[in-house]
Amino acid sequence: MGVRLGNREFELPLQSSLLVRLDFSSDEIWHSLCEAVQVPTVKDGFVGLFDFVDERALDGKEVEDLVELIPDATLYIADTRTMSEPDHPILVVGEAGGEDEDAPLVRTSFRVIPAAAWGPENNLSIGNMDFEDFLDAVGDDGVFRGFD
Repeated sequence: MGVRLGNREFELPLQSSLLVRLDFSSDEIWHSLCEAVQVPTVKDGFVGLFDFVDERALDGKEVEDLVELIPDATLYIADTRTMSEPDHPILVVGEAGGEDEDAPLVRTSFRVIPAAAWGPENNLSIGNMDFEDFLDAVGDDGVFRGFD
């Protein structure tokens, strides 16, 4: 089973983390964002492993549209806020549980600066950490900038 995003087809479940562009206001910012998430960390050389989805057919789509298409994936989204704010916080949408292990997962989100995007991408993709671990580590502005 697959899902089509613009002209690209992805098999489900996804084999890679997608960084999906929904705002096409600046090609320059998009390209610098893609470069920034691929810069290895100085200490350990960690890097985000993203498949970049730059499909004009997605221009103006809502986050909910993507979630509906790919409901079980953690999605990384370059939306208007990503493209317009100076630190370009990427929207990360996924599922989190509550205190009760038997409670159903709920769709939620946080934002991450590009230099720290490797953290959720690497750890969520292999199940090393839970979405809640990152939700607990965001700043007052809802942006994850790394663990202290």
